[in-house]
This record gives sequence, structure tokens and C-alpha cells, in this order.
Amino acid sequence: MSLRKGVSPQRFIIDLHNMAGSWALLALIVIAATGVGIVFPNAVRPIVSLFSVATPYPSPTVAAPPVKGAPTLTADQILRLARVAKPGLDIALLNPPVEARNTWRVLFRPRGADPALRSRGAIWLDRWTGALMHDRTSNVMSMGDLYVTEQLWLHNGATLGFAGRLLVFASGSAPLALFVTGFVMWRNKRLARGIMQPIPAIPESRRSTRRWA
Repeated sequence: MSLRKGVSPQRFIIDLHNMAGSWALLALIVIAATGVGIVFPNAVRPIVSLFSVATPYPSPTVAAPPVKGAPTLTADQILRLARVAKPGLDIALLNPPVEARNTWRVLFRPRGADPALRSRGAIWLDRWTGALMHDRTSNVMSMGDLYVTEQLWLHNGATLGFAGRLLVFASGSAPLALFVTGFVMWRNKRLARGIMQPIPAIPESRRSTRRWA
């Protein structure tokens, strides 16, 4: 877990290898697990659901406007409704309706959060009435959905702020340190085995030949 003073270069390499692996182990496990979850969400979600319900990311739609030809709400109106719905959060992003999702999506972030934490949770609002169609913010999500939502910010360290991002940055050098020190340890063992190998005995026939020569 630490580097000792006054040791041989070989012992220093071993201590450095052990220390890098020990201190970076937890961070590397989190980075690896969340990286897999980000790339393969459909494969990881059933595993998360073994502990807590993890639902797919929604894309709610409205079947039809309440009245034919009814005007849609403006972006400013949607923003005001979103602030009323979630007064303790800051609006991070506003996504207008699209062909596959005819609702407004409003993404939030905690006030005073690290700049790298771009969003955490969202709500979807009816484009005609402003009614709340779906809520996926932290105060209503299950633990499984919270983990799935938080994966990216765990992966880049933003969940823990600047200290978390610094930890992820430092842990990125751990695999290189493990590779270099592991290679040096392997090479030293190979050299030690070569030095300690016994000198092969000279056959009796060759001894007599050398004696008479």
C-alpha cells in the first residue's frame, strides 16, 4: 500500500507495482463496470434489475392534441412549467419535440454541481397543454434507474466533483504503471533464473579428450 525507503531497486519496483494495483483497484472496477454499462445498456440493465428495477430510457409521446389545430406551447412557456415542476433543480438542456417523440424533454442538474455533470434526470411535458407526461428525476427513480442514469458521471468521476475527476485521471495511469513494473519484475526473475542455473557437467569422454590434448 506504500513505498518503503532504503530498499533495493528490485524491491522498489515490487512495492510500486503493489501500491498502484491496490490504490487503483476500486476506481478501475467502477470505470470498467460503468464503461460496459454505457456501451451495452441492454445487457447490463437485466443484471442491475436483479437488485433494483432498471427500466429502459423512456420516449413518451402524446396520441393527439386535445383540440384539432390547438397551438403548441413555446419554449419559454415550457421552461416556466419545468421550473415550477422542479423548483430545486437547474435546467441543463431543453429538447424540443421530434418526429419519434412529440413531447418536450427537459433535463436538469443539481444546483452548484460540477460542470462535468451535465445533467441528472429529466421530465417530459405535453407540447400542447404542458402536462407532465413522465418524470425521471432522482427523487422518483428506483435505485436501479439511478445507477443507470449515473453511469456516465461515475465513469468520468463527475459524481464526486473535481476530486472524482482527478481520481479517474490518476487511475488512468495505473494500467501503464502495472504493465511497466510487471514487465520489469518478469525480466528480473528471468535474469535471476539464468544466473542461478547450475553449470552443466562435462561428460567423462570429453574430460579424457581434453586431458590428452
